[in-house]
Amino acid sequence: MKHFRRVLFVVALAATFASAQNTPQPGQDLSFQLMRAGPLNAGAYLRPMIEGFTADMNSAVFHAAKPYSFLGFSLSLRHISTETSDADRMYDLVTPPVIDVRTSSGVRRLVRGTDYAAVVPAAPTTAGDIQDRVLRINPQSPSYAAYTLSHAGNDALLRIPRGYSTPSIPLVVPQLTVGLPLGFEAMVRFIPTMKALEVGDAGMCSYLGYGARYDLGQWLPFLPVDLAIHFATQTMKFKSESERDIFTARGSAFGVEIGKHIWLFNVYAAYQSETSSVTLHQINGTYATFDDVANPFTIPEQTFSGKNTSRVMVGGSLQVLILQISAEYTFAPTPVGALGIGFSVPD
Repeated sequence: MKHFRRVLFVVALAATFASAQNTPQPGQDLSFQLMRAGPLNAGAYLRPMIEGFTADMNSAVFHAAKPYSFLGFSLSLRHISTETSDADRMYDLVTPPVIDVRTSSGVRRLVRGTDYAAVVPAAPTTAGDIQDRVLRINPQSPSYAAYTLSHAGNDALLRIPRGYSTPSIPLVVPQLTVGLPLGFEAMVRFIPTMKALEVGDAGMCSYLGYGARYDLGQWLPFLPVDLAIHFATQTMKFKSESERDIFTARGSAFGVEIGKHIWLFNVYAAYQSETSSVTLHQINGTYATFDDVANPFTIPEQTFSGKNTSRVMVGGSLQVLILQISAEYTFAPTPVGALGIGFSVPD
């Protein structure tokens, strides 16, 4: 038990250290960045998180095809992640239709496409780089001279959101699995509200998931492989550093798995049907201009569906005494990889 706690601590510490290398400065949480994105870009800016978390949640629910016998159990830490490609790290940001600014001759209303660019190409998504960028007034704008004069020669209009420089969208969850009578197995995942360490200083997250499996193989004694079905449902809530609700992600899955126990190994393949979504909660704010003129907006509550509606999974686990190491890979529109470490008492 002492040895397991040390291993778990090392794994958690390594994950935290790795994420700390890309952590932006404090005060740059996700709600702050959404204030810069505004209603026209919220979905595109969040896209890597939406696709990543919706795929992560429905992953690594089990580590073998055969459910635990009565009172068998495991306690493990699952590191689940989706990789982000270069295309996931950028998008074309659509600028506001109008921006009110203060100039040497008073407040003026600037218009998209005339006074400033209609689109900022290759702007960073949540997975993109952490470099600060700004939208600048067009030198051909009739208001250019008056604006730069009142801003000490600076032609910057407003700040646009920066990313968190994440090569993957990770989800690290503890999981308890317990064998029940009659061939059933129960699973629980839980994270209290805490800092989302592996997504820089994006904010706070909490997590609750639960599920069940049933051993079909017990009714087929001559079947040379293990066979089971599973169901799981999970919810993750993401908040700002001040614990203001930003989004809620939900996922549910139902599937069947087939596998075999070979010496110290359990290997399996599975098929799963699933649903997932992210609901972005309403955000009221103002664009981050370089003066004190209010440019208010509302990002309405909206729901985005995850890409994966089904998947094929392959995986397995190695058990040495009570130590258990597991791995899984998902073949789906959004592929997922998962690793787990923990201890297990099969019976």
